[in-house]
Amino acid sequence: MLTSQLKEIELFQSLPEEILEELIEVSKVVHLDANEALFEDGDQGDSIFAVISGRMALYKDEQEITLLWQGQFFGELAVIEHKPRSATVIASCKSQLLEMPKDFFHELLIHHNSFLTTVLKTICQRVRGNIQDLALGYQKIKAQEQLSTQIHQVIDSSPSEILIFDFPSGRLVRSNTAAVQRLGFLPTEIKSLTLFDLIKDLPKDRLTEQIGKLISDKESTLRFQALVNLKNKESYSTNILIQPMGHSSESLFIAIFKDKNGSQNQSASAAHQNYYDLLTGLPNRNLVNDRIKFFQTYAERHDSLFAIIVLDIDNFKTLNEGIGPEAGDELLKLVANRLVQYLRKEDTVARLGGDEFLLLLSLKEEDDASRMGKKLLNLFEETFSIGKEELRVGVSIGIAMFPYDGKEAVTLLMGADAAMHRAKEQGKRTYQFYNSSLLTKAANQLKLENELYRALEREEFVLYYQPKVTTPDNKIVGVEALLRWNHPERGLVPPGEFIPVAESSRLIVPLGEWILETACNAIKGWCELGWTELSVAVNISGYQFNHSNILKTVNHVLKKTSIDPTCLELELTESILLDDTEGSLNRINQMREIGLKLALDDFGTGYSSLTYLRDLPINNLKIDRSFIQNIQHERNLAIVQAIITLAKTLKLNTIAEGVEEEQERQLLMELKCDQIQGYLFSRPLPHEDLTTLLKKSMNP
Repeated sequence: MLTSQLKEIELFQSLPEEILEELIEVSKVVHLDANEALFEDGDQGDSIFAVISGRMALYKDEQEITLLWQGQFFGELAVIEHKPRSATVIASCKSQLLEMPKDFFHELLIHHNSFLTTVLKTICQRVRGNIQDLALGYQKIKAQEQLSTQIHQVIDSSPSEILIFDFPSGRLVRSNTAAVQRLGFLPTEIKSLTLFDLIKDLPKDRLTEQIGKLISDKESTLRFQALVNLKNKESYSTNILIQPMGHSSESLFIAIFKDKNGSQNQSASAAHQNYYDLLTGLPNRNLVNDRIKFFQTYAERHDSLFAIIVLDIDNFKTLNEGIGPEAGDELLKLVANRLVQYLRKEDTVARLGGDEFLLLLSLKEEDDASRMGKKLLNLFEETFSIGKEELRVGVSIGIAMFPYDGKEAVTLLMGADAAMHRAKEQGKRTYQFYNSSLLTKAANQLKLENELYRALEREEFVLYYQPKVTTPDNKIVGVEALLRWNHPERGLVPPGEFIPVAESSRLIVPLGEWILETACNAIKGWCELGWTELSVAVNISGYQFNHSNILKTVNHVLKKTSIDPTCLELELTESILLDDTEGSLNRINQMREIGLKLALDDFGTGYSSLTYLRDLPINNLKIDRSFIQNIQHERNLAIVQAIITLAKTLKLNTIAEGVEEEQERQLLMELKCDQIQGYLFSRPLPHEDLTTLLKKSMNP
């Protein structure tokens, strides 16, 4: 690099020639291709970067927040504060960067006032820009929240069946209470259906053609009559209206069903069933909106407060499977009875569905809500008697307050529900108050979930492969298959942004099947080239392992690709054993009987149970990268040494993840770690590039 290039960057313009030459000596030049990540949110910040050529994009929570052009610098705050990176940085095009070590950067700040002034000036400019962006963003968020509230009011209050679906897949992403009750499906079942599954007498291609006219703006609304399938195999005739949600180029559409033959009059019994839960006798979701309006009117008239509390039983699914559905129903009735007896007559207890309850409470002051949260947790310290069993039940609680958290029923309900889910994320058996960021997070997650479904349909996912090499001589002995999302606009999306959403939305099951089949096809191709001893590792998520027929999937893929099972390695985490220890061990043993290799991933960061380690028929133990990155630290070194010694005693191979420095490899070699994996040898590579690397490194 020429000194003249640095002189073009404002940060370095005031530095003397000899300092620039010293800077070049201690720094390194980083070359990035388009869509290649420099670092990710949460990585350690050990240096700052200046853009010599090209352009870098900063992403936070999946959103592009700014662009960095030639002559700009970044990363100084992470270095000054000694904190992890606060954003993900990805090259927008082929780019060249100067990476300056933090120690040299500190020296320049101390000894060169003009350098310090430039840094402070840049920070001030960014703060000023952030304030302007916040002002604009606030107005946009308020408008979006108002639109969202209106949409949810229409959905939840309408007596007609309303379904929101994605096009062209037809996947149902939301349904109102009227649709759930009329169609007979559970809410979870509806999410697995498509609009084409429900409409009986209109061919899919014809309906697709008609909706296509909405997209091309030839029609603003689609109206037709059709037969709709019910869960009980019956059908009914209805008028259907379909419109795009928002702009016609978006993929979400709303369908409204109006029953032609439905009776206008209901008996008193039917009306009661419409508004009260059959199991517990509590008001149901249909009646909740009316009750909230009553509480709202009272609070406005008396200038008082009220709280909406959503209470959910922790781990009810596992509990219900253990005691049986009849005992599970009995538990729900006991919970309802305990809540009714504890609360005042003027309060309301409702059952929203499943194991979720809602409480409406009038309050005198804000602190009453916090006190009630604690009292409800204490209320469940006492066990429930079911037959001869004494069951202890934990609950997670979310609280939203009128008027602080909203003045509409749908806003308050969504807020309390979001707070309840936050309580579960915080470890359960606790309560959380709503704040607006929870709904923003939920909205972003729904948007990302919808994009993921389309990405799977459009084949936007790709597998990259990172080599695993022997520690002493860097001989490739296997690779790990790593999922990447090749977004049509953003390029390669880091897996940390979308894998958690794929797991929570259960998309991880079809996605996991695609990963297995793609990896096995890669194995087949490499075996045909002569690399028959190369193993390919595939990560299996906890939900995929415990809630899908993983053995059937693996057997199907092995049969379809005709590969040797010993070439496929499944990487599991200890968390898969928490929900179903005995069943998990049985599945793992069956996997070994098939001939698969098994690895325990991220060892040392979870429960690290020696009982599991003793009982699991695994081949490899993977040491988490968090220990390797700071292996020079005395405690980390001791932990890594203990893991390797334990593995050797149990006759297991050890694989160190995230090895990036030669010093780390040397220490691992001294500790007799079998294999390493990390950027020191190779980044994750596309299939073709990995094949080229294999040709250079391995003889068939």
